[in-house]
Amino acid sequence: MQDYNAYKYSADETLLRGARWARDEEMMQVTRRIRLSDPAGVPHSGLPVISDGDSVYVDDSDTHSLIIGSTGSKKSRLFAMPMLEIMRRAGESAVVTDPKGELYELTASAFEQSGYRVEVINLREPHKSNGWNPLAMARAALRRGDPEKATSIVNDFAAAMLHGETGGGKNDAFWEHSSIAMLQGLALMMVEGTSFFPDDTVNLATLRHLSDNFRQADPRVRGGTGVLDLIELYPQTSISRQNLLVASHGTEGTFSNIKVSYEAPMQKLYMQHSLISMLSRSEVDFSSLGREKTVLYLIMPDEKTTLHKIVSLIIKLCYEQLIDLAQQHPRCQLPQRVNFLLDEFSNLPAIPDMAAMISAARSRNIKFHLIIQGLYQLSSKYGADNAHTIKGNCGNWAFLTSRELPLLNEISDLCGQDALTGERLITVSQLQRLNKDRGEVLMLVGRQCPYIAHLADIDEYVMPRNLPVRPYPAMNLDAPPTRTIAEILANAGSGTVKPTNSIRF
Repeated sequence: MQDYNAYKYSADETLLRGARWARDEEMMQVTRRIRLSDPAGVPHSGLPVISDGDSVYVDDSDTHSLIIGSTGSKKSRLFAMPMLEIMRRAGESAVVTDPKGELYELTASAFEQSGYRVEVINLREPHKSNGWNPLAMARAALRRGDPEKATSIVNDFAAAMLHGETGGGKNDAFWEHSSIAMLQGLALMMVEGTSFFPDDTVNLATLRHLSDNFRQADPRVRGGTGVLDLIELYPQTSISRQNLLVASHGTEGTFSNIKVSYEAPMQKLYMQHSLISMLSRSEVDFSSLGREKTVLYLIMPDEKTTLHKIVSLIIKLCYEQLIDLAQQHPRCQLPQRVNFLLDEFSNLPAIPDMAAMISAARSRNIKFHLIIQGLYQLSSKYGADNAHTIKGNCGNWAFLTSRELPLLNEISDLCGQDALTGERLITVSQLQRLNKDRGEVLMLVGRQCPYIAHLADIDEYVMPRNLPVRPYPAMNLDAPPTRTIAEILANAGSGTVKPTNSIRF
């Protein structure tokens, strides 16, 4: 164990009346010591506060953590990678955003050898991914007799795909709301059409077919094979029927603009065959995270943000499914702790209700570890009030470095002032000179005094080395099963299709 002598405060006990640095022994008393060399494993995971790579003191409480550091500050090497290893040794589940795929390649084999269910949603290379179909989740909810949940999932999907995708004109809100309503209608047409669309055809491939065949009704044409012909088989009270009829009314120019507002962002998905295949098959089961040892890697491109909205959607729907599972257990807690380790969190599109999610998670045995570059990004994505709620619910802060002056001032203020001299415990200038090579991190842990930690690099940790990289899943790139409107109408004409069980107002 290293000797942590940096930033010690004076022995003059009068300083206890004001700000001071926490002693090592104080931090050891409020954290749990684990030894990674212990073959029996460790009881719980948590944020490393003191570490030499073998003996690690972690906060294993239900407290959420905020890890702040600009690019290249060793956020992954001091926190993300070691925390994944500690989670593995503790037998806890994890959902991990992995911008480069390096976390998967470093840790997935060890997780698998430890009996974990390993799943990966790979947006960087979709042909090397497990399948995940958000629309199948909505159909499954309807099958369970929960139409409100099915509608909620479709609404989340539509908002994630189209929110913020219109241009800069004054009528943006109208076109966005109308295009979202169109997507909701087309998706619900599949979800509620249990007699028309078999479960395996409720997917993005069928959605694309419906989109291509959605056009305004032509009174001169009878017996067509478009969406509006199919919608006539749905009850008057069907939500999908109402959405699509509203979207199709109006002038030809209005409908054309709505269709363009819908199609322009959706084409980013439809143009990638492997992505459509990945998002049309159901292999990932979010509920397994709360029932058994499971790790889910969300690999995403870090050089472009086009598909980041899918990551935000996955986190939202995964969290909600875990909350539903927790409600079925005593004290409304998951039997298996789930850790959301979200690297580049503030680079993702805003997750709806994130402030409420992080507030409610602790009592459900869910922990969030948010890794960000600065607070400005967080505020720009979530707004000042929600950003304040999110960071306020993170009882642990770990600061590595930043050039963001408001952030530096906030941390300096949080550390406080010397009671006798009135000087800041640590200045803005000193905060920018924490020693990266020595693993210096300013820690604000719960209600403890500020602490300067010296954390071991991942190369110093006791963990499996030189394991072969776990092979990525091989996505089935065959065309996903679909059902065409022409097939459905032909069967309806022959009397072989029963009326649908619709989701109603």
